Amino acid sequence: AEVPLGLMVLCHELLLLLHDAVMKVNRNVISDWGIAALMLEAAIQSAWLTVEINLSSIQDLAAAARIREQGEAFELAGAKLKAEILTAVRSRL
Repeated sequence: AEVPLGLMVLCHELLLLLHDAVMKVNRNVISDWGIAALMLEAAIQSAWLTVEINLSSIQDLAAAARIREQGEAFELAGAKLKAEILTAVRSRL
């Protein structure tokens, strides 16, 4: 579960970079910015499914709860960032 959770963290970091720069990026590639946001959020969702399936095999219940809490937070944050990025992208089309 730690490896896909790490992927969620990396994708979240990239979404933050996209979010911070969406109004600065060249307008000619703004649709690519939106596509990147969609793909990163999909990667977060995919990694989250892998985390979830692995949670049942973790014997340390405290560790499993911590991983679940982190994963849920990244899942929600990823969806929020994607939506904000797409709104900004569409405003620049």
